[in-house]
Amino acid sequence: MKILNFLSSKRFFQNINVIQILLDILLLNGSFMFSIFIRWGNLHVISNTQIGQLALVLNLGWLLVVLWLHVVKPVRMERISLYLFRLINTMLHHMLLIGLIIFIFKFSEVSRLLLCYFYILFFISLITLRIGILITIKNLRKRGYNYRNIVFAGWDGIANQYYDVIHLDLASGYKILGYFEDKLIENVPINYLGDIHSLKDFFKKDNIDELFISSQSFSKEQVKELVVICEANMTRVRFIPNVIQYGLTSNFDVVRYGHLPTFSLRKEPMEKLVNRMIKRTFDIVFSSLVILFVFSWLFPIIAILIKFSSKGPVFFKQLRSGENNRTFYCYKFRTMKVNTKSDKLQATKGDSRITKIGAFLRKTSIDELPQFFNVLFGSMSVVGPRPHMLLHTEQYSNDINNFMVRHFIKPGITGWAQVKGYRGETKKLEDMEKRVKYDIWYLENWNIFFDFKIIYLTILNVIYGDSKAY
Repeated sequence: MKILNFLSSKRFFQNINVIQILLDILLLNGSFMFSIFIRWGNLHVISNTQIGQLALVLNLGWLLVVLWLHVVKPVRMERISLYLFRLINTMLHHMLLIGLIIFIFKFSEVSRLLLCYFYILFFISLITLRIGILITIKNLRKRGYNYRNIVFAGWDGIANQYYDVIHLDLASGYKILGYFEDKLIENVPINYLGDIHSLKDFFKKDNIDELFISSQSFSKEQVKELVVICEANMTRVRFIPNVIQYGLTSNFDVVRYGHLPTFSLRKEPMEKLVNRMIKRTFDIVFSSLVILFVFSWLFPIIAILIKFSSKGPVFFKQLRSGENNRTFYCYKFRTMKVNTKSDKLQATKGDSRITKIGAFLRKTSIDELPQFFNVLFGSMSVVGPRPHMLLHTEQYSNDINNFMVRHFIKPGITGWAQVKGYRGETKKLEDMEKRVKYDIWYLENWNIFFDFKIIYLTILNVIYGDSKAY
């Protein structure tokens, strides 16, 4: 019972960041010592100067990365999967930092096997600890511990959306006391607490941790009054942005110009330089491996089969729409007889233009292999929205409002829309609308592990076949 009281106490949650960092450091050093024992069977090597220096670098590096990425504090309304991703991202940054330090300062006596053991042990123990803490905290909040009292100032459809999200997630630990408004509103799911002038009196009987203000409900002077009252009572003020009424939801982003904030329509991870570098590095490595170990020996075979199947070149090149709508030549193995309609008509099921070898290449997606050169040279990425022929870009940009958003990033050989079943021929406009929806979702939620997942699903589609691959 004493442990439960301590874990649910304010003091514990106020110091959760420090507690987690201290536990991280304990796990890091424990994993390092155990790794040394596994590698050499004893701990005598700790006296080695470079091993001692490495231990110091590992500790300082972890503190630097954790504080830089702000990954320590669990967010109340965050899913465990997102928290897990943030943790994995932190581990990768730490590995890159340590690798760079070892390379620059030439830690010649440091065993690669030792580092491999260390990161495996540290990763497993850290994930176990952090997820365990997060689950414990969420369970405590579900049972009514560590809750925060919140009230709404102003009530409208947007405030109701916030209520729905907060009310359904018991693990967030929010207790909604009611709302303040100039007058009682019918069919509101929470208590009416009076007009905004009643707020000051309400503080005398109840503690409020956070006040959510729907600013469109009040005048400028009323909002200022609410803020003054809240700050006098040490209550945090949250403004519900009225931009949500324009269709912006969880994906909008805050961009600052000096001290002035603006709302961007969506979050775009690829706007960050570090993410672009990670994706580009992966593209170069992956495309190089495919070209060296697959394309190099498969190309002569495919080239001979194409030449025997019909007259014409081995490669088919076509202008496509790329990043920022810049055009580029997209390369594929030729799968059709040479014709004048290739820049106008999509391939259809049973298309008479497709050769026998071409049908096989399309079915297995081998015809896409030359696009790895597009990836290597930078006009495409391994994963991204599929590039369209120029005529279709012009057509669909007129028919679908947000169609051009998919061109904010590089097109890919495969993509989220493709593995979700929206590849190849688009018979109806709604098919393209769904494809665009998946492409934009990918743009807003990109991370390197998402790319791995899409590549894995693409390989499965190739192995088991795709009904739309024709």
